[in-house]
Amino acid sequence: MSSIFTRRNALFVFGTGAGAALLSACGGNSTAESSGSGSASSSDVSPSASSSSSSSSSSSASASSSSASASSSSESSSSQSGATDIDMSGSYGGKIDFESVLEYEKSGTYEPATKEHPAKNVPKPKKPAGADEKSLKGLHLSIAFAVAATQYAYNTGDYSLLEQSSMSEPERNYFLREEKERLDKTREGTYWPDNVTIDYTLTQESPQLEGDGKYKWDRKFIVEYGKFEVIDGKVEYQSDDDHEETYSEEFTGVLTAQYINGAWITSAVANQPKSKS
Repeated sequence: MSSIFTRRNALFVFGTGAGAALLSACGGNSTAESSGSGSASSSDVSPSASSSSSSSSSSSASASSSSASASSSSESSSSQSGATDIDMSGSYGGKIDFESVLEYEKSGTYEPATKEHPAKNVPKPKKPAGADEKSLKGLHLSIAFAVAATQYAYNTGDYSLLEQSSMSEPERNYFLREEKERLDKTREGTYWPDNVTIDYTLTQESPQLEGDGKYKWDRKFIVEYGKFEVIDGKVEYQSDDDHEETYSEEFTGVLTAQYINGAWITSAVANQPKSKS
């Protein structure tokens, strides 16, 4: 298993795009950018196949396209209609204060991780009773819980709360595919980080409703990984030259939310999807 510091650009990222890495030590800051780009595959765009279509197949495709367009329009209208009965009143922009928004299950005195032992008795976030409300308040609570569940997973290795959260299945599967080995070792006590924290800000007062019935909300989050990690008893520092240097990453983007079957489903809530160029 590689160090969290040597593979940090891959964390909280799926798809193709960018994030900003922040290093800080002794009151000073330096910034490094990590980025990538992707291009459409032949299955995304196929001009040659399109130009070689016969008149007959073109007519058939046109009819099929019209039918699909009508069906899509109908589904969009239905989805849009379903979204209009959601109570989106209120203003929930700004930095999320997890301690005031969520309740935590506590057992014993919390002890932050040190180089000698992992974090002990980490407060466990509880899913709010109102998280599934068909309202902006419910969405805000869902976001807060999904982020808190992610932070809890990193510090304890227990990712069961993600199953209870609004995090979409594709995003959750990505997170576990990338981090399961590390999380399993954290649970076993053979690996632990320096108290990972996630600072989360919704940069709009409320989300915007799109034509497909989904809401989009601008957000920014900073993941701080700390100064060190312990792997199989060996302390690995962010910087070999300065053991007080901390490492964090900042991600700015848009989360997507939709109310489906009595609950909110969110995408890009605690992972950063990179945009195609």
